[in-house]
Amino acid sequence: MAEATIMGDSTKVMRQKRVRMTDVAREAGVSLGTVSAVVNNLPTISPETRNRVLEVIERTKYTPDLSARLLARSRRTCTVLSDSMCLAITEGAVDGFSNQFFARLLSGVTRETSECKLKLFSEIIKIHYSTSTDLPASMSEGMVGGVICAGMINTGFVRQIVAMRIPVVLVEGYFKDTLLPSILADNYRGGYLAAKYLLERGHRAVALMSGHEDFESTRERRRGFLDGLREAGVELPAAFFENGSFDLHGGAASMQRLLALPDRPTAVFCMNDQMAIGAMKAVKAAGLRVPEDVSLIGFDDIFMAGHMEPALTTIRVPLEDMGRMAVRTLRGLMREPGLPPATSIVSVVLVERGSVRDRR
Repeated sequence: MAEATIMGDSTKVMRQKRVRMTDVAREAGVSLGTVSAVVNNLPTISPETRNRVLEVIERTKYTPDLSARLLARSRRTCTVLSDSMCLAITEGAVDGFSNQFFARLLSGVTRETSECKLKLFSEIIKIHYSTSTDLPASMSEGMVGGVICAGMINTGFVRQIVAMRIPVVLVEGYFKDTLLPSILADNYRGGYLAAKYLLERGHRAVALMSGHEDFESTRERRRGFLDGLREAGVELPAAFFENGSFDLHGGAASMQRLLALPDRPTAVFCMNDQMAIGAMKAVKAAGLRVPEDVSLIGFDDIFMAGHMEPALTTIRVPLEDMGRMAVRTLRGLMREPGLPPATSIVSVVLVERGSVRDRR
């Protein structure tokens, strides 16, 4: 049977290639999610955009996959539920130090899906937090029953999933203008614990190494840390505030600037372990020592934190438990799509190791 493919502005009959949803999206100048919404007759697309997509569909003779259409329709009418889930994570999370954070989360997700006899879609989707990303075919064509979005996921990507009426749960992600179920660490408490611990060890010249300011976890960790300092009458000088971008290189660069100050801090709270490890390397490169010259405390407790020299004192986030909670929450939404969104806050603890010295 002959199949159609897009060739510029014309339609040519060929046997080699079947017109796919991605072809229609490219020709119409819209996202995959938009094409899928038009195909499934969702009321979220403007008439102008809908007509443009329909014109391309007609011209290219695109035929949506019947099984995907039936699955999408059954999801909306709640007569059939898929038993498969997909995990979407931030771009770069499967590489280097970031992998250590998401590996613990993935461990909890895989164990819970296995115990619940659910299928975890093998495709791990990498999304850059600041760049719009189209939905992959697994979502746009209805192959998964729910999505777990972990980390700094782009808001537009999440909105496309919501427009498809696919249940979604956020892990360490929160959007004020999008009411979605979220599993969050108690980031405020973690920042507060870090401040109190440094103060109890006698530190007063304390610096803060922050991350991406447009994320709730960053704001909450900073708020908790600053509140802890203020309770003791300690203010954070502007020169002691650094943005390390939540990565190894950012942590090293921020630490270099702090070390160059005439009156450098005696301790630094890094909002994740990657920055703390980068900061530790910068201290050693400057011929100084941790914790004798500068004390460091991190956040997350990734695998490498306990294997540094010295081992890193940090705030432990129970990522395995959060992964399990995400699966259970998503499973409930897949069974009852009308459940109201809820935010679950998971406790954190301070893990004391060897990177903070006593200055009392």
